[in-house]
Amino acid sequence: CAVTIFRRRSREYAFISFDYNNHILLYLFTAGTAVSLAMEQEFYNRGIDKFRQGDISGAIHEFNRVLRINPQFGDAYYQRGLAKFDSQDIQGAIEDYDRALQIDPNNIEAYFGRSLARLALGNIEAAIADADRLLKINPNYAPGYNLRATACRKLGNIQAAIANYKKAAEIYLEQKDVAKCRQCLDNIRQLQPPNPANQNPNHTNTQFNAEDFIERAYQKGISGQYGAAIEDFDWLLQLNYQDDRLYYKRGLMHSKLGYHLRAIDDFDRALSIKPNLAEAYYHRGIARTGFGDKFNAIADFELAANLFQKRGDSANYQKALDEKIKTETYLTKAKETLKAKTDLFQVKIKRREGGTPVIDVLFNNRHAFEMLLDTGASHTTITPQMAATLNVVTVGIERAVIANGQLIESLMGNVGSIAVGGIVVHNLLIAIGAIPLLGQNFFGNYDLTIKQDVIEFRVRSKTQASTSEKFTENPRGKVSNELQSKLLTLVGGNWATAERLIEQEKQKNPGKSENWYWEKVIYDLERDRGVY
Repeated sequence: CAVTIFRRRSREYAFISFDYNNHILLYLFTAGTAVSLAMEQEFYNRGIDKFRQGDISGAIHEFNRVLRINPQFGDAYYQRGLAKFDSQDIQGAIEDYDRALQIDPNNIEAYFGRSLARLALGNIEAAIADADRLLKINPNYAPGYNLRATACRKLGNIQAAIANYKKAAEIYLEQKDVAKCRQCLDNIRQLQPPNPANQNPNHTNTQFNAEDFIERAYQKGISGQYGAAIEDFDWLLQLNYQDDRLYYKRGLMHSKLGYHLRAIDDFDRALSIKPNLAEAYYHRGIARTGFGDKFNAIADFELAANLFQKRGDSANYQKALDEKIKTETYLTKAKETLKAKTDLFQVKIKRREGGTPVIDVLFNNRHAFEMLLDTGASHTTITPQMAATLNVVTVGIERAVIANGQLIESLMGNVGSIAVGGIVVHNLLIAIGAIPLLGQNFFGNYDLTIKQDVIEFRVRSKTQASTSEKFTENPRGKVSNELQSKLLTLVGGNWATAERLIEQEKQKNPGKSENWYWEKVIYDLERDRGVY
């Protein structure tokens, strides 16, 4: 701060300026008031800085100077109380908290400080009384519940301690404070008796159970707050609750939002933990139906029905059976409809990004991802995260044409299968890049019609396919993915070498098919290496 004193009509005045968050605030006072206020603020700031730096005695000295100027500065008493507590002057800290509360009876930080100090002196009931007061002022102050839990624990009131730790954990859950919530939950586990059945039946059941927190999140979803519920489930996973219920209920929320792929993944994880969870099979069937994977949905409904039947749950058994029959009927009718037009497949457009359709794509009959359908890209591209999930082993580097016509180099690998709307391509060579794109090496044998809500894939006639091969954008022509991958592996991932060998073979034996040249080069390399 800065003070400028001037005289007007026999009286002294002062401008005092404070730099607060880079904003200069100006006040006009009588000179004596201005100087006192400036000194008071300066000493207070020094005390805060010294306390933060660990200079406890220096901080107390500065707060003493503040209070000599202004004995009604409540925050200075509170801050001096903190410093005295750290210097082991516990009684002195309590006296300062008393003064702070006389000035401001609603100062919850002063109540908290005094409660902690009284707890340190062994005055547990007084500590609890202070915690009660501050929580009456602010019922959502998690540290207050945590402190009261510690005091109850010292008194031997374990049930009250668990209840307070639980309340603190719930508030930390809402605040997404992982470390403090985990600490509260760890305290609860330490206090839980080994056999809950031996508890006094007259006691309220305050046992910690992950279900308490899962249910809180689930209730948000019940009320329509699906996004908030999913956030809570995501956060709970950070606490290492690898609980089938958590994945199962998050899967339900994803299904409600129409995120079928994410729901399927959640149900997969729930079933990996609890393989006989009938509800997870049932709802995975629902999600697969929404995604379009009706064949696997039928299998899920059948598994769910069998498990419900073994459990004696006749209502859910019938429900799963009805879904199975309904889906089977749908598939039967669909097959009959397609008999006359087996060359046509339809895929639902989920949304568009910059005008480009986004569709669901199933990899290896297990993992589903959203991808852009890019008619200008020569190769299908997956992200590094997708590659890691699919355990893709890279086989080299290749040049590929992307949507804007640019030729780029990408890591290449193979996936077992890619399925879209009934179209399945096996052993496909894919690129690994930043954006997931479904490219021409997947749909090259189909004519595409992109409509408002769906994409139609129509199988090309043999004449069209033959003509297409002559003018394909793939620089290596219509060569099977298996041959491309095999040769790429043999030449150490160097496509320049592969293309040079193919070109040499074409010069030696003109007029052969493209596949013939690739097979011949592969044969020669394997022969030279003693494979034959």
